[in-house]
Amino acid sequence: MATVSCQLSPQMSCHAWSADRLHLAICPDNNEIHIYRKSALGHWQRIHALSEHDQLVSGLDWSAQGNQLVSCSHDRNSYVFSWQDQALKPEMVITRLSKAATCVRWSPSEQKFAIGSAAKAICICYYEQESHWWASKLIRRQHDSSILAVSWHPNSILLATASSDSKCRVFSTVLPGVDSEQNLSGITSRFGDCLLQIDSLSSWCHAVAWSPSGCQLAFASHGSTLQCVAGIHAVTLMCSKAVSQDVVTSASGPVQHHLQQQLKHQCVQLRQLPFKVVAFLAENVLIAGGFDGEMYLFQSQNYDWQLSQTIQGKLSLLALTAHITYCQAEHWQSYDAAAFDSAQTCLAVQHAI
Repeated sequence: MATVSCQLSPQMSCHAWSADRLHLAICPDNNEIHIYRKSALGHWQRIHALSEHDQLVSGLDWSAQGNQLVSCSHDRNSYVFSWQDQALKPEMVITRLSKAATCVRWSPSEQKFAIGSAAKAICICYYEQESHWWASKLIRRQHDSSILAVSWHPNSILLATASSDSKCRVFSTVLPGVDSEQNLSGITSRFGDCLLQIDSLSSWCHAVAWSPSGCQLAFASHGSTLQCVAGIHAVTLMCSKAVSQDVVTSASGPVQHHLQQQLKHQCVQLRQLPFKVVAFLAENVLIAGGFDGEMYLFQSQNYDWQLSQTIQGKLSLLALTAHITYCQAEHWQSYDAAAFDSAQTCLAVQHAI
């Protein structure tokens, strides 16, 4: 099968695929969102340029069922775009953030989404039918620094966060009237309770992901580590007490919780550069990639994670570096040619330089 490559932008700050993979949203490292559609020949054509934001767009996510695109930006705002008459129409989100938004993710139920921020707060956003806008509730005073990544549990109630304060946390985001009543039965935790906290050994956390069953949680840190916590039972966790941010509540080392059972915690120390993204492909298979431009496959047997193979070699990274070097050379050559042309022009003043 032939591979068709197309360079959409020299750089991107974030991107998101639609569920059918026919549309792609990217931010070309500015305040705009470019929407591309795949043609019948396999080429990508830009069909929209959304400019609602005033500063860099830092997060994009496309809902799987409702086909809605959510964005967040350093301007502290967020928008939900919906298809109307072959165009994406924005709806305002009331975030109430005091600093830049850093990441955004839809919940699996698509009834709400979470926004991480540099204000040490998380926005849990939901739609208010009476007001016809997206409102939010904030989880405050639980982080000591910026939230860099968020990930939803399959039940759409538990939310995992990765922060630059070297902690990975799991929160309850229960919202009566928004969440399904079936998911709320027997839950004793309140909105904003921190139910699980894991220390990343003094290095900030870049990425976090739940397994398909929600029984495992994996996150990557800047100390070139991949950490996994297994044995998480969602109902038991949502019925446990909140973790204090000042007192270690568990004797299991870096993992703090109020659960009766012992969670299995594994820290995989890597020789590679730190990972920026982590995703589960199956319950015992996950993929990760980061600063060295490669993708790595990890597999586990009885919750013992090991590096399996490298999916993509450094050939593409070297090719990209060569392309950037060539473009930079052309850039400076154009400046040199412009200077040569201007030297042929006689100056109007004697002392002009």
